[in-house]
Amino acid sequence: MSGGRQAVLLVEDDARLGAMVAEYLGRHELDVTVAPDGERGLAALRRARYDVVLLDVMLPGIDGLEVCRRLRATPEWAALPVLMLTARGEDVDKIVGLELGADDYLAKPFNPRELLARIRAVLRRVEPADAVRFQSGGLGWNNQPFLHYAIPEGAGHRGQRIEVGSDGIGAARQGQEQTVHELLGYSGLE
Repeated sequence: MSGGRQAVLLVEDDARLGAMVAEYLGRHELDVTVAPDGERGLAALRRARYDVVLLDVMLPGIDGLEVCRRLRATPEWAALPVLMLTARGEDVDKIVGLELGADDYLAKPFNPRELLARIRAVLRRVEPADAVRFQSGGLGWNNQPFLHYAIPEGAGHRGQRIEVGSDGIGAARQGQEQTVHELLGYSGLE
């Protein structure tokens, strides 16, 4: 996708709604790819990198709940933000979607400004997909062969992040070098 614009995959079987959402989000610096069903949505994910997935629940063939389940079960897609869109606004439907791993849920019909606000909110909570890359020389930030680490106490538990700071590992954090090395296989000091 082009020039720092974030990539959105919209899996929506209503072609008219898909076109309107794509046009609206495009005016707000988001590149949107529309897939008309779950199979083609999964195929699009195999071909390109996306920053967020907008997923209709009621799709022909593989429904949106199954697509969400598959996303969360696939390591390279497991952390990808998913926003469910559906005409089914019942509480039980929302709960099932969220329990399957959706990050947010928006009932149709929706205000496009609310959709944009929710997309921006989930994108603020995640790092850009290509900000941190594993390189042969270790972990790099924006393709630089170094990282500065600020490791929180108890790091290494599932779901915790390693925060990146510009001040590097100071004397107070020297003892946490082993934790970094255990987590990443690279301490940043090597």
